[in-house]
Amino acid sequence: MPHGSDIVTFDADAVVRAARGAADGPIYSLAVYTPEAYELLHVDDVTLTFYRDEEQMLAHFDQIHDYAGIDFAEIELLTEELFPIADRVDYVTTAMNYLKFLRVYFDREGIFLALAPDEPVTPVIEALREVVDETTSRSEDGESAS
Repeated sequence: MPHGSDIVTFDADAVVRAARGAADGPIYSLAVYTPEAYELLHVDDVTLTFYRDEEQMLAHFDQIHDYAGIDFAEIELLTEELFPIADRVDYVTTAMNYLKFLRVYFDREGIFLALAPDEPVTPVIEALREVVDETTSRSEDGESAS
């Protein structure tokens, strides 16, 4: 049974802990998602100040998630058409002058993080992959992921 989220198969609470442990700087926001749904698991206090209220923030995250389908379509394009030798896309990073988005993929599930622009992504990706692999394999073995 997944923890912290009803939309992904891995332990979302463990993902949040792993991201916090691996990141050098702040994690502005963290969500888990599929093409159909997302769940916002963490928003820091600084991020909250950019919105008038929670309703405006959630509307913005809804708008961001509306584009999640593009992520999964791009993965299919890359692995099936443009680079058929590739079995998967592991992650995508979008760096802007004030923010870095990191999207890490596990089949049709993803983890979205907003990070500081100078945050190294490799340690975060490795920590997330380790937790997802561990909690997914325990769930498949019928063990509790807690």
